[in-house]
Amino acid sequence: MKLPFGDYGIKVPAMPELGIMRAMYMPFMVERKANLDELCVNFSSKDRNRFLNEFAKAKSAGFNIHLVVESNDYHDLITGNYRSQFNANTLEANIWSIQAKYDVRVSYVKDSNDAPRFIVNCLFSQLRAELKKWY
Repeated sequence: MKLPFGDYGIKVPAMPELGIMRAMYMPFMVERKANLDELCVNFSSKDRNRFLNEFAKAKSAGFNIHLVVESNDYHDLITGNYRSQFNANTLEANIWSIQAKYDVRVSYVKDSNDAPRFIVNCLFSQLRAELKKWY
């Protein structure tokens, strides 16, 4: 199913017996990137507007946004340890910019085998926090 934003989120189905009259998305999402090279493509001139518009729409809809970058860590970012020719300082500045402008949380998961667990825990903790507001 296509989410309104991002790659992962949680949709709660309608459950009238619990007072949930219509299906709804929880106001948080995860945007997953395989590595810094994929993020470089998203910040390139061809893809940049589409990528940033997704964050803008999510923020204006009141969604919390979490960007997960797999297979790299912050040290790889600042040292340019990735294949793309995208300048490391420019990439770092772009990442800090989206954090400030769109309230994006950024996490680096060095071992891509750990990413599924990280994403599930990220969504679960957000869901738990949201449900505590309700009850």
